[in-house]
Amino acid sequence: GRKSNARHAAPKTPAPDNPPAPESNPEGGDQFVSGPETTAADTFRKALWEVRRHVESNAEHVGDAFAKEARAIHEGESEARSIYGESSEKEAEDLREDGIDFARIPWPKHDA
Repeated sequence: GRKSNARHAAPKTPAPDNPPAPESNPEGGDQFVSGPETTAADTFRKALWEVRRHVESNAEHVGDAFAKEARAIHEGESEARSIYGESSEKEAEDLREDGIDFARIPWPKHDA
């Protein structure tokens, strides 16, 4: 199935000095924002980087095992700790239905 970024949120840390390039447009080409919106877009992009940096510094990356590990923590079968990683849409839905708390966070990518 399609993978999504299911990650635990955390407070902000300092933003990177060089924010990533503009988001790609699904129809092709780059999507740019100019004028007064630039400030809001830049602020949002920096906030996403702050969240990513904080999560990476304060949680364990469990990769594709996110759903399995989140469930094990919830059921007391694994050490309680902050984790982040990826899950399929079905895995995320199952976690939600079972009352397992997690947050989806838009995950900015590093420039290539």
